[in-house]
Amino acid sequence: MNIKEGVVSLETLDELSDLLLNHTTDGIVLLEGELGAGKTTFIKHLLQKIGVVESITSPTFSLVNHYHSPLRDIIHADLYRVKKSQEIEGLGLDYTGKNLLLIEWGEQFESLLTPIKAKISLSYLASDTINQRSYRIELL
Repeated sequence: MNIKEGVVSLETLDELSDLLLNHTTDGIVLLEGELGAGKTTFIKHLLQKIGVVESITSPTFSLVNHYHSPLRDIIHADLYRVKKSQEIEGLGLDYTGKNLLLIEWGEQFESLLTPIKAKISLSYLASDTINQRSYRIELL
């Protein structure tokens, strides 16, 4: 396991994206952090970077959004409102060997999600810096 920590802003999201993409372009990536910490913002940036041209939206209400890039198919899920493991069974969060699953709020279902290739945690800084977040990325 390789762990990296740092500070990221909207202007430096490429650094965090590159850390992830240099490690994996498939499998499951779990993202955690408080509401508004930047999970969806990071995912939007990452998907644009890998060539998704369609509109990228938060799956807060749909729970799952599907995207296509020249690199591979991507599933973006937000499990914030999911409370029971039985609820995720029908969401299509299956790793096919050819897709990338980006899952927000998935830590409570970690044992059901394989293979987890990375975990990214975003959090507010102690200062009042609005556009910066601290990150911790575990490359598994």
